[in-house]
Amino acid sequence: MGAAHKGLTPDDPRAGEEYMSGPYALQLGCNGYIKTLSGITDKTFVDSLPQRTTANGQLAVKVFPHNIWERLLLSGVSAEIWMEPGVTSKTIKQNTASSYDANVN
Repeated sequence: MGAAHKGLTPDDPRAGEEYMSGPYALQLGCNGYIKTLSGITDKTFVDSLPQRTTANGQLAVKVFPHNIWERLLLSGVSAEIWMEPGVTSKTIKQNTASSYDANVN
């Protein structure tokens, strides 16, 4: 569908890139869920995320890119989450994925 919107015909070599965008996005999403959910018990997934303090004192956590492949394939794209005021590096695990806390023994 993306190829058609760009005016590419199915036999155009550039259309292959458009056909891969759906499966790649799905694979990227699934891999992210697997990594996060496999570390949900002790919230160890947080340990590998770079953190910084913003100018107003909030904790910001970089969530994308995670690896060199994401950095190369989506050059210039990055994302971070700004935690609520009062959340610190010491309390981030208590304030992350709290809906899973009731299920952890």
